Amino acid sequence: MRSPVAYRFVVGIVHTGVITFVLVCAIGGPLHAQTTVFAGANAQASPGGGTHSVLLIGGQYFVFFNDGTSVVYATSRDGVTFSAPMPASGAPANLSFSVARRGNTLGLVWAHADATGYSISYREATIAGASLSFGAPTLVATHATDTRGYLATLAYSAAGTPYIAAIEFGQTYVGPAGPGCGSTARYRPIHYVRQNGAWQMRGYCNNFDAVRDPNSIAIAPSGANMIIASALDANMSTAIVSDVVELAEPWHLVPAVDHVLAAQLSAAQSLTVATDVHLLYRDGAGAVSYARQDGTAFDLNAAALDVTVLNSLARNPALSRPATAAGCYVAAYTVDNTIRRRTFSGTIASLSVETTAYATATTPTNLSAELDAATAPALVWQEANAIKLGFAAGGGAVTLSATPATAPADGSATIAFSSTAFRDACATPIPAGSLVTVTTSVGTIADSDASTELEGTQVFANASGEISFSVRAPTTAGIAVVAAMPITGGTNTRTQAVFTDPLPQPGTCGDRVVDVAAGEQCDSGGVDTEACNADCQPPRCGDGHVNVAANEACEAGTLCDLTTCTYEYSVGGGCAGCGASGGHDALLSVTCASFAIARRRRRRLSRP
Repeated sequence: MRSPVAYRFVVGIVHTGVITFVLVCAIGGPLHAQTTVFAGANAQASPGGGTHSVLLIGGQYFVFFNDGTSVVYATSRDGVTFSAPMPASGAPANLSFSVARRGNTLGLVWAHADATGYSISYREATIAGASLSFGAPTLVATHATDTRGYLATLAYSAAGTPYIAAIEFGQTYVGPAGPGCGSTARYRPIHYVRQNGAWQMRGYCNNFDAVRDPNSIAIAPSGANMIIASALDANMSTAIVSDVVELAEPWHLVPAVDHVLAAQLSAAQSLTVATDVHLLYRDGAGAVSYARQDGTAFDLNAAALDVTVLNSLARNPALSRPATAAGCYVAAYTVDNTIRRRTFSGTIASLSVETTAYATATTPTNLSAELDAATAPALVWQEANAIKLGFAAGGGAVTLSATPATAPADGSATIAFSSTAFRDACATPIPAGSLVTVTTSVGTIADSDASTELEGTQVFANASGEISFSVRAPTTAGIAVVAAMPITGGTNTRTQAVFTDPLPQPGTCGDRVVDVAAGEQCDSGGVDTEACNADCQPPRCGDGHVNVAANEACEAGTLCDLTTCTYEYSVGGGCAGCGASGGHDALLSVTCASFAIARRRRRRLSRP
């Protein structure tokens, strides 16, 4: 399926001496093309899957990534223009990193390896509006030679306790007694839980020969407990744990599953059955599949439920859940150079048909999704060394229209904007009264702000999920980029409008149009010419206006010839300009006048 095509407009303003032209060129392109959050030689997105590296906080998107030096984050209000990266960790996350949110607390975990050994660290930030205030990091685990924190994934329990799941080497098994727990000199899934301010580690019975045998891991709440899911070389397994004990290891949930790539597993707690966990994973046949884990099933060989193949050629699965049980879960994944999506409400039985969210220039990797999305979830992925963001919208693209498309930049004219419906992941229009943030790069939003508690200007959506508002003109010509996005996130929309240099109103002297009804006899555009004064009247000696272009030098005075409006006397240049108003001293004027009177007397005496 090809992605829909829209037209974006490149607008230029060309000024001539007479007319201002507005040039509009339509350029075809994919609707709501993915935005580049950051690009750099060593940029890395999170491993994807269950790491959920994008969050909506205070109406603003926060995207976390590794810039090659440390974990950083960039923010955006419209999902299009992002801030410069801001620091989050104190070291590169060259093994992995993950973020999670619990109320006003944001947690970050990252794993680092260098010549001195391996370490895994945790740091919390306090959320205040749309800003983060990070506290000091804590060291969760470290070892000089043994791997720590491979594919580390963070989640909070229902009680707000942070859990970190990872794959590590050389950890002991501390769960229930059982056969076949194997040597510590191997890799095994583990989890850390913070108790009384200290981190406690628990390892599981299964052992693996290489770090990439158990090459995916995810963690999600299951009622009052947690489920640690591991995608292994032969099957997918889970462990059910609480703050104090490992409750069960129901291995072999999905037999004969071969996961060939890292981070091919994502998990999210059900909103309808609190003890259920939805799992999205890549199976041994190379397909992305869905399974449901019952968190109350403690049997050793308990089977996963509702196993469903979503796409037989997909990889990089990422799962997003809605903000309420009435919304849609979004299963996103990649197929070649596309990002696909399918949705379900409550149970997999309501699975939708597959649609293409984005076509990409190169193969996307490290796909992760916004975990809790009120509207359409944001997706973050990597293409080569670029970190990209887009939205898994369910109702098609939103368009924003401007009426008229141009207006004078006179400080008072307005352009009206209206949108098609904003829709959630289920393709349902957002509810009436939903707040939508609107911005403009030129001019000002003319509507009153619907919410003084949020940054920027918000307007209400109507019963159809549409918005309308106006932009007031600036006093300087320019191209306005106008954007809108629901404060609960989802697909943004933007368009352009042009504010031009204001031209004089028709019938105004100076518009180069002779308006006889207004008393104009000519119109030279507000300047003197040989045939027209700047006041739109023909030049006339004695009209009180000195038109230099019409060879006038004066309009009054003793020395001014009122027939030609030039100075009557000029001998050797000495009296040139005499009588011109302002600019000559009185003595010179008197001298010139005396000279003129003497000439007249000599003329009379010389007459016969």
